[in-house]
Amino acid sequence: MRSLAILVLAYTAHAATPTFFLDAPPTDRAVFPVIEKYLQPSDFISARDLAADLALRRIIDPSHQFELAKTLRLVQSEAAQPCTKTSPQTIWYHTLAGAPETPSIATALHTIHAANCHQAGIIPSAQFWGYSRVCEYNLAVSPYQQIDWTLVDRVIIQGEGFLNPACRTGIADYQKFLASIVAFVRARNPKIAVYAHASLRFTPPPLIIHGIQALSDQVDGFLLSYPRYGEHVYCTAENLEAVLKAFRPVAP
Repeated sequence: MRSLAILVLAYTAHAATPTFFLDAPPTDRAVFPVIEKYLQPSDFISARDLAADLALRRIIDPSHQFELAKTLRLVQSEAAQPCTKTSPQTIWYHTLAGAPETPSIATALHTIHAANCHQAGIIPSAQFWGYSRVCEYNLAVSPYQQIDWTLVDRVIIQGEGFLNPACRTGIADYQKFLASIVAFVRARNPKIAVYAHASLRFTPPPLIIHGIQALSDQVDGFLLSYPRYGEHVYCTAENLEAVLKAFRPVAP
C-alpha cells in the first residue's frame, strides 16, 4: 500500500463513459495498448506516460497530464513552475505511512494554493485512515478530522483493504466507512471531490467491478491501482482491461 504503480481514477458522472486518471510504469509496456484503446480526450495521464508512449500525446491535451508528488520538496517544485494553460489542473500529494502525515499535508496544501494555479489533491496512506490489516480499519484513530478540508479540492480514500476476497462483508463495510468520511469532509467543503480506491494487487476484476458499482453513489470516482512491486496477484494487462471495459465497454 506504499505506492501506486499504475493508477486509474474513474469519475462516475457518467457511468457508461467515465473519466480516468492513469499512471503506468513505463517499463510495463503491455499496459500501453490497453490504455490507448480506452483512453479518451477527457481523461488524465501521467507525464511519464506521455513521454514514454507517443500515441498518448495524440489523444491527451498537455493540460491533462499529472504527477504524484511523494515528498514536500516535489510539491514545492511543481508549485514553483510557471502557470500556463498546459499546467496540470491538480497537484497531488501522496503521503506514505511511517511518518506523521497531518503536518506534511497541511504544508502541502498551503504550498499548492499559494501558487494560485492548481487545485490541491491528497492521497493519504491507508494507515492514515486507520488501516491495520486486511478488512480492518479503525476511523477512531485516524487524524482525518484534523485536516483543513476547506483547502482540499480532491481526496482519494485508500479503503481498498475492504475489497479483498477474504472480507466476508467487505463491500458493506466499505460503504459504512466511506459514509462517515464523506459526510464529514463534505460538511466542511461541499465542493470537494472524493474518490474511493481499489487495487488489482489482491482483488480479482469481478470483485472490483462489483465494488465500484456498489460504491458509486457515495463518491465522485474511483482510483484503481496496479502495483508492479512485491506481490501483485491480479496485475495483468488483461485484468486491467476487464475492469476498464466494464465501465467503458466501447473503446473510442
